[in-house]
Formats: sequence, structure tokens, C-alpha cells
Amino acid sequence: MQSQSMMLEGYVTTWASVAGQPEAELEARLGFAPGSLRNGYSVYVLAEFVALNEFEWKDRTAYSDGWHFDPSVTPFKDRGDSRVYGVQRFDELRAHLGKVHGYNDSVVDKEIDRIMRMQLTKLNIRVGNERIVKVRPKFPGAVFPPSSFRNIPQWRLTVPKRFLLDAGSFRGQG
Repeated sequence: MQSQSMMLEGYVTTWASVAGQPEAELEARLGFAPGSLRNGYSVYVLAEFVALNEFEWKDRTAYSDGWHFDPSVTPFKDRGDSRVYGVQRFDELRAHLGKVHGYNDSVVDKEIDRIMRMQLTKLNIRVGNERIVKVRPKFPGAVFPPSSFRNIPQWRLTVPKRFLLDAGSFRGQG
């Protein structure tokens, strides 16, 4: 029996993060709105190599789409604007490394490259519980509130990659 393959991009995580989870738990883990998977979903396993420039690191599900809404980020407070602004986790990482390394851009760039290469290594695992998967709802238009599970790894593939359907993990109506 030949596996169904599909070219997909977007959010991915690890098999360990989704395996054996009931629908409601899976929605909560990945930051799908309640009921987003009620019409079924499929789990696809990444089957193709990912290159360094083909993904965005989005940290963990504590940060929906990689955004951290930080009360300390109020750039227009002096004008009476007390809104809390969001910061991408990648930008927070760069700012932190800048502070740690005396704002030496060359050193910061090397550290960022090292960290992204570590993430790339994780994205290219193809076996075991840490292999990369994508949960694809059958219902288009799912929304993504912040996950109540704070520690699920997430990356966003920015180019289509070949995935194989994990026939044993399909849920829902045909």
C-alpha cells in the first residue's frame, strides 16, 4: 500500500506532541479553537529535507504564532497609549543576545545562526517521537487562539514540503 503524499507548508510540531491525543486535547495543545477538528483531521509526517531558509522558528505554543504580548512593550506610553504590544519571539531572542553580547551584531548573528541550525536539526528528524508532523483539519478556516499548553514546539515551514499521510492517525469523516 502506497502512502498518500501532499505538498504542505505552515505550522508543524513533533509527533510526541500530538500522538494519541483526543480531539479536544489536540485542539488545546496546538492552539486550534474548540471544535476546529470536529469534522475530522489528518496527521501528515514530513518526508522531505528542510533547509535553513525554509522555516521560521516560532518557539513554543505559549506564544501563538510566535507572538509574545509583553506588558513592558508600550512604546507610546508617553502619548497616553497604554496598549500592550506584541513582539515576535525571534526578535526577543535577538534583543536578548544583543544585550548579552554588548550589541556586537557579528557575534549576535553567529549565535542566531547557531540556534537556528539547532532548530533545523530538530526539523530534519524523520523517525521516532521527535519526527515532524502537521495536523491538517478537514474544516477550512480554523482559528488559532493561544494554547493552554505552553510547551509544544512549533515551527512554520515557509515553502511547501512533501508530507506523507499517517493513515493510522486520521480522525473524522471521510
